Amino acid sequence: MQILLMVLLAAAGQTPLYEMTKTNVDDYLSNIQVQQSSFASRLHIIAESSLGTPYVGDPLGEGPRGTYDKD
Repeated sequence: MQILLMVLLAAAGQTPLYEMTKTNVDDYLSNIQVQQSSFASRLHIIAESSLGTPYVGDPLGEGPRGTYDKD
C-alpha cells in the first residue's frame, strides 16, 4: 500500500510531505491556502498528502522512566 501511494504521488509530480524540506513544506502549505478557501478542503488535502508517512515508534521520547530518551 505504501509503495502504491508513493508511486501515485510520484506520478502526480508531488514529493511526499515527509520528504519535503522546510521551505518546500512552507511553499506547499501557502499554495494550498491560496487555492482552497475551505478549511475542510485544506485539511483533506494535507491529510491525503500525509498518507504513507513512515511511523517512528516513540517520536516524543520514552518519558522520565525511559532507558534512552527521558525527555
